[in-house]
Amino acid sequence: MSSKEEVEARIRLGSLRSFLRRRILGVGAAALLITAVSAHTPYGQWTVYRQRNLFIVASRTDPRALDLAKLLVQGLAIELPESHARMTRASDVVRIASLLATGQLDVAIISREVAAAMFAGSNDFKAVDAQNRDERRVEAGEQTEAGEDDGQP
Repeated sequence: MSSKEEVEARIRLGSLRSFLRRRILGVGAAALLITAVSAHTPYGQWTVYRQRNLFIVASRTDPRALDLAKLLVQGLAIELPESHARMTRASDVVRIASLLATGQLDVAIISREVAAAMFAGSNDFKAVDAQNRDERRVEAGEQTEAGEDDGQP
């Protein structure tokens, strides 16, 4: 290969690299723009998704609640499939309180003791914003043991 051919080959290679860099930069800019436009959630229709599906949350730290939530979702899939019930896990019960207080989730499987502490805003639940907690308080009369259906508070 002559030196002239080598120079032409290097020019073509340099042009190709430049083209590829511009394409990668363009794709990266487009991805950044899409992410910025869709705000903080990758699923732009998160609100609609939450409204369409019934999310049942349980704490990762409570195995009994996780088991009950799984059973409840399975039962709803059979008895009420249009509920589109889904189980989700929160890191702990304080996170559950926050999700309930802000209206991000509506149904949680928690122990009676945790529910009472949430309701009272005591212990770890003081960190949950009081204003939001007051708007979405868990009603003590709605809590029954699994299997009970006495309808009494």
